Amino acid sequence: MSIHRWQKEFENALKYNNTIILYNNTRDKYLYLPPGTTDAYELLNLTSYLVKFLRQKFKIIKTYDPVDKITDHSLKKSGASTTEKRTEEDEFSRTAPRPSITAQESTIDRDLVQISNELLSNSDCCYIFTFADKTIPSRPSTEDEQRILLRIEKMIQNMNPSNRLILIYLFEDQIPPDLYKNNPKTKLIYIPSPERNDFRILFQSYYKMNKEEIEKAVNISHGLKFLEVERLISCINPFDIKKFEEDVRLYKFGEKRDYWQEVSLEKLGRAIKFFTEESTEEGRGGIKGQDDAIRKVIGVLMNAVADIQRRTGGNPSRPKGVLFFAGPTGVGKTLTAQKLATFLFGSEDKLLRFDMSEYKEEFQVTRLYGAPPGYVGYEAGGTLTTAVKENPFSVILFDEIEKAHPRVLDIFLQILSDGRLTDSKGETVFFSESIIIFTSNIGTRAHERAELDILLQEFRENENDENKAKQIKEKIREHFRKCIENYFTREISRPELLGRIGMDNIVVFDYISSEDVKKMFENYLLDLKTKFNKYSQNEIPSLRIEMDINKIADSLFNKYMQKIKQGKEFGGRDVVNLIDEHIRNKLAREVLRAKKEAVDSGKREGIIRISIKENGDLDVKYESA
Repeated sequence: MSIHRWQKEFENALKYNNTIILYNNTRDKYLYLPPGTTDAYELLNLTSYLVKFLRQKFKIIKTYDPVDKITDHSLKKSGASTTEKRTEEDEFSRTAPRPSITAQESTIDRDLVQISNELLSNSDCCYIFTFADKTIPSRPSTEDEQRILLRIEKMIQNMNPSNRLILIYLFEDQIPPDLYKNNPKTKLIYIPSPERNDFRILFQSYYKMNKEEIEKAVNISHGLKFLEVERLISCINPFDIKKFEEDVRLYKFGEKRDYWQEVSLEKLGRAIKFFTEESTEEGRGGIKGQDDAIRKVIGVLMNAVADIQRRTGGNPSRPKGVLFFAGPTGVGKTLTAQKLATFLFGSEDKLLRFDMSEYKEEFQVTRLYGAPPGYVGYEAGGTLTTAVKENPFSVILFDEIEKAHPRVLDIFLQILSDGRLTDSKGETVFFSESIIIFTSNIGTRAHERAELDILLQEFRENENDENKAKQIKEKIREHFRKCIENYFTREISRPELLGRIGMDNIVVFDYISSEDVKKMFENYLLDLKTKFNKYSQNEIPSLRIEMDINKIADSLFNKYMQKIKQGKEFGGRDVVNLIDEHIRNKLAREVLRAKKEAVDSGKREGIIRISIKENGDLDVKYESA
């Protein structure tokens, strides 16, 4: 009985093609149902599976690899061996050319000549090359390799029509194109990794689990191979589904702890406060003016914590959640990602940030999953795969996605669809415990600015009118959503990627209102004063800052509004830039002056006073106590 789609394809190919090339998931195990049985499944490696399956169709079954050479798996009968019973009376065998070798040729040459002669002389015979990639070079570079490839080509061309040759490869790029391109005698068959239904049959028919255990085990095992599941289950005696889940998590991610189970409904209820309020422990301010965006983020979190995807039959290997942050620059997109990592996993270090402007050239794409063997950087692994391997429970931020080379999008498509990525060393990295966030400036690019600038001006003129401001905000959000949809469907023709992200997961951040900007200045100044004074307690001299925070905030806010009138709006980033320009840079100079005076005069205390000059500029000056 054929279980996998590839097995049915293989069975059909045996009728019409004399050579079949199997590749991809060829090192796994496979379910085999012996003829005449209905439920006595066996779990076999590929060679054993093929031998048992092909015995129903061929009298002679042999395997070959460069180490064990030729192994006969034919069912022997009394008297002469199966091979000895074959004759050369067949007309094809008598007229076809027979290969020969010289004394100088290699052992592999001799093996191939013997196999060629058997496939030519015998009938009803099947040969399996179990490690074809180690025998037949994909791109021959020497005369010996070219001769080996030619022998295989002639073998395919001249073999008896009743015989079959099966070549097993691990990767598609290992297969010599000369063997299958424009060659109707050859059939390529891709062996996929096990799917949900395959696991369902495995647990039901092979492991004899009950119905409740089967569905749980299917979800737990998604993304693994049959061979991996067999090894994990063999270590659990007696079998326990909870222990199986723990062991799979340990096998995949290196730890049994499940951070998602630790996010309670009560903790989610405190999420808005966590994101919006100041946090002296984190050293970061709250996110101002983005309540709607934060609520949308929390909605995705609730789905992730409730494990809705797994409970409703979705792919359990996909990332826990996907978000696409859009909107103007400097409004809190990156800060939201940082706070999300802290909220979920207890540390901002759990944010893995990748600047997509560093991957805009095609040759840079391999940096994400690692350079191929033999190339510089192979030992270091991929920047993405290595980071996720070390931090499976993480928030992964892909910043400014539109700057990445189109080939990067293929990687994203695989991650969002399958929740896994294979690095250059052949190791699988799982993304099923992570939240993935894309950020983008789509909607603010030069050719999109005209409409946005009109809406922004309208917003600034009406931001004190709550109803009008709300309507204009929605128009701005719709502008960004349309630009994003247009980018994926028309500009780069990748609607399937937008489909994986989901329009509902696009979170548009609003422009920050003037009132919120004013609060941001006050909070940043208070934070600056508090941290500086605390840090300087142990310094010589012991310095402290004195300033009227409200007045200084008003002064900086006025400078901010002047930039807006000039058409230069960078949101919260400008708040930081203005504080750097008018306070921090001057503060550095005064700290050095204070330290010099402490050395010269021995004074250990002092004040750095921040005030406003008559022309509106800020004055930062050290005064000795």
